[in-house]
Amino acid sequence: MKIEIIHGDLLQVNCDAIVNPTDIYLSGNGGLDKIIQQKGGNELKAQCNNLRPKMKKDLAVVTDGCRLPFKHIIHVASPHVRQEKNENYELLKQCYWNILTKASGQRDIHHLALPLVGTGVGGYSLLEPYYTIPVALTPVTILSAIALFPYEYIHCRPLEKITIVCHSLQDYIRMKETYKWLFNVHLTSKYDRLHGAMLGGAIGDAFGYPVEFSNAQDSWIKEYILDPETNKALISDDTQMTLFTATGLLFGYTRSCLRGIGADYWHYIGISYQDWYKTQYPQNTLKENPYRYSSWLAKIPELNHRRAPGTTCLLSIEQGLGSIDHPLNHSKGCGGVMRIAPIPLYGAANRHWDQKYNARACAQTAALTHGHPLGWLPAAALGNILFDIMIGFSLSYAIEDTIRLLQKQYGEYEDTKTMVDLIERAVLLANNNGYTSSVNLIAEFDITKQLGEGWVGEEALAIGLFCALIGTGRGFDQCLWNAVGHRGDSDSTGTIAGQIWGAYYGKSAIEEKWLKDLELREVIEEVADDLYNDNKMSEYGSYQDPVWIRKYMSGKYNEPVSNQNKYELYHTYFTDREQITVQDGTFIQNGETTGHYTLHDGGTITGYFDHSSFTVLPDHANHTAEIFCDHGPDRWLGTLYVKTDELNNPLEVKYNNAYALNLIKAISQLVLNTPYYRNLFYIENSG
Repeated sequence: MKIEIIHGDLLQVNCDAIVNPTDIYLSGNGGLDKIIQQKGGNELKAQCNNLRPKMKKDLAVVTDGCRLPFKHIIHVASPHVRQEKNENYELLKQCYWNILTKASGQRDIHHLALPLVGTGVGGYSLLEPYYTIPVALTPVTILSAIALFPYEYIHCRPLEKITIVCHSLQDYIRMKETYKWLFNVHLTSKYDRLHGAMLGGAIGDAFGYPVEFSNAQDSWIKEYILDPETNKALISDDTQMTLFTATGLLFGYTRSCLRGIGADYWHYIGISYQDWYKTQYPQNTLKENPYRYSSWLAKIPELNHRRAPGTTCLLSIEQGLGSIDHPLNHSKGCGGVMRIAPIPLYGAANRHWDQKYNARACAQTAALTHGHPLGWLPAAALGNILFDIMIGFSLSYAIEDTIRLLQKQYGEYEDTKTMVDLIERAVLLANNNGYTSSVNLIAEFDITKQLGEGWVGEEALAIGLFCALIGTGRGFDQCLWNAVGHRGDSDSTGTIAGQIWGAYYGKSAIEEKWLKDLELREVIEEVADDLYNDNKMSEYGSYQDPVWIRKYMSGKYNEPVSNQNKYELYHTYFTDREQITVQDGTFIQNGETTGHYTLHDGGTITGYFDHSSFTVLPDHANHTAEIFCDHGPDRWLGTLYVKTDELNNPLEVKYNNAYALNLIKAISQLVLNTPYYRNLFYIENSG
């Protein structure tokens, strides 16, 4: 979803729909409301009269454009600042969500234009400071509400473009300044961010693991200490448990999709942790889980090595795992926070849940083994920071937003203040020392005296956050050197710093020198691919993925499932392909731009064509490409594969939705012009 800010006249914007700020009576008595209803004529006034009872209930209604050059007009009851019950401007945020909910419900609205609702008679000022940040609270609320909408309302269709129209030049400048502070100027694709976080965390772990128990102040290193037997930078239990967190998530979601019912995700993550425990103690006496699920990671030899696993984690798994309400212990070690990154990465990449559930899932996952509030509060904090980064927010906003979330969601815990104070101290240290020419900031002011040694959760998060903040201006090397160059828990602080920095800048910003010697790099990237691509199967759908089932299901799902008789078979030769061309990330049909696409590392393609969002996944085993829509009970649209006996028309397709044929034609043209897929299909000559 693209957000555009312009200075001009709302009624002159070329879009599908506009927003009319009004009251619950649709009175049309003044301002923009009066102008729109006058220009809309008697037909618009009649529709407003009929919708008045619905307006009082929903606070937003949709009419036709009538005499105005728009398909629809969304009328919304503008809130007033005096009605707000706290400093978070919840009513203003909900107003914008009401607007977007109505817009997403109209299939022919793709581009929406709206004024700064609430800033007129509503009394919301564009000048009121946002906490300690030199931008205003109102524009932060407006822009963040728009960006968060797809995650708060996961079943609603995101719009393609939203244009915010500022009536005055001063308002335009303030909105642009806020936009610059709020969003990540280094923004890469979600694919790149997810892979960057998973690999960055593993790199920080492997970098710090050899010096974790160093008691001297000489642990300052600038390159990997490689294992003499494997010549690899070995990962520790931090990355091991992070990977098992990911497979637990994917097991839980896949089971929910295929069975139609499921528990909270941390329940399945706990089962996956039991599999990790078995890799540490092959002769264990743990009971078999009721789902007969076993993580495929447990079969990888390198993951069946003990890498200084945390005693608290091991004992908690032995005892049956705990929760926030029923803790097993009073531990606040960092073993709870360092492993939760897949939760926000997966949830934000696939729009599975909102911020509130994300923080809860991270906290409950940490509480499986660490019962003290400071054992799981850092997990909620890190989870929200990564979630915000994945959405596209800046690190500065993510930190401020996390502080507010902790205070709002966990304010009843006394330890929340301790967590918030340490986060704010880490930010202050980074701001005060970011200008220095020194490389070794740890030695310069001894971070262990300022933030602790990182053995407990809140200290590990604070150190990792400090180093990630320093690294945003100085690069990944600087981030890592400081994250592990101290006498504390260097692998965990390195993990957290690497996760944050990697999510913010993406895998594309990580130099190959950090990747080439990393143990299990291919496995980490495969897990990251699975988190990004996600399960595409449904109990109601026709698509089956035998490889995915073998990885993330068990019991009767152990054996491959045939696709036979699951869908109708069609053969299409695409004789009209010349009507659709692809060029520089754009689809062009009959001379007009009809969509865009992005080719990611690993061959995944995401984009939209003719207002339909899609994902293309390469199937290397079968030399085919699978096509999916992004929503619906049956997300599978079709399979492209090589037609070996007709080189001038080298693709055939299996598909189960005739309405998607035009989209499939466009994608066939795209993959034929993509070297990655030409190699996948082994096409030697396309004519």
